[in-house]
Amino acid sequence: MMRWACLSADLRGLRSGCAGGYAAPMWKEILGGSSGFLITAMASTLGGAALWMVPPIRRGVSRFARALPLALRLRRGGISRFQLERSDYHGRGGGGSLPTYLDGAETSIGIVSISLALTNQEGRLVKLLRRKVAANDDFRVTISLLNPHSTITGAVAAALDMSELALRAEILDTLKQLSDGREAMTHDQGRRFRILVHDLQPMASAILLDATPTTGLIQVETKLYRARRTESFGFEVRAPSSFYGRNFTAWNAVFDDSREWSLSPTPNQG
Repeated sequence: MMRWACLSADLRGLRSGCAGGYAAPMWKEILGGSSGFLITAMASTLGGAALWMVPPIRRGVSRFARALPLALRLRRGGISRFQLERSDYHGRGGGGSLPTYLDGAETSIGIVSISLALTNQEGRLVKLLRRKVAANDDFRVTISLLNPHSTITGAVAAALDMSELALRAEILDTLKQLSDGREAMTHDQGRRFRILVHDLQPMASAILLDATPTTGLIQVETKLYRARRTESFGFEVRAPSSFYGRNFTAWNAVFDDSREWSLSPTPNQG
């Protein structure tokens, strides 16, 4: 192994002390003065062969080769991150909180969720949304939660391993906080802060940041059956890609099929 390393180093003309560093001048004399490229190529080949003889390196290269097609496919699809649990999510550099994650948006925030309760508790979500809307006259927020009076709340509650009554109370509490926050806004700001409810059961929840048909970021989160919501997993998809486009269309269809939530909800609303 040492002989391979010395030969590889000498072929590059590196006088590292191996065998006195005499091989590089010898090869240069034999091959001619303009042989730098050939020497480098030979050195790389011999050095690679030497490294390939080391089992851990060989196994690592094999794993990389197997993973490369998947990585390329995900990249073409626009997948930029995959989160194994909710603690992986917030903050684009990792860590942080939901408000930190949302604060990166420059033009719009869209959220599709069941209750937004746990994430709302992570820290002054409504305050952050009010600040974003007030700071930019073009900034828009659209939030759609499960209609607390919907006939499907029982099925959703069972999947979350909680009672239907508790889920309805959780949604109503979030809707009240959002409505109170909108009430404190100016008329124009409130017009750009939409609170919706849906009678749908989408396959997941989603956060859309600065999302347009050709630009933006969408985070999709799915929940495991009867598991803690902190164990939810998901991914981020960035534009432009056909996969992003399909997500953009689907999540905006949820907004289109949702209805406005009034400040004085009735059991028949939705």
